Amino acid sequence: MEPDSVKKYHWLFPALRFVTLGLSAILILAGGLGMLVGLLYFASPTMEDAIIGGSGLFAGSVLIGSGIISLALTCRPVARAIR
Repeated sequence: MEPDSVKKYHWLFPALRFVTLGLSAILILAGGLGMLVGLLYFASPTMEDAIIGGSGLFAGSVLIGSGIISLALTCRPVARAIR
């Protein structure tokens, strides 16, 4: 038996899935762009710019990782109860 709250908002789940897929794609793209900008700062001769480049690479990898986790959780099959 599904709870009443699940039955009440069952029509909303497909729309939320598309929104989540779109947001996770945006996260992955933003992470990739952040990593590219971080690599540009590594070419600078000053130490401060190299630190900024490292933080950009780290932030980009966090964004890409969270986008991939979001995609994995969204695209998994829904378990159904055996009756």
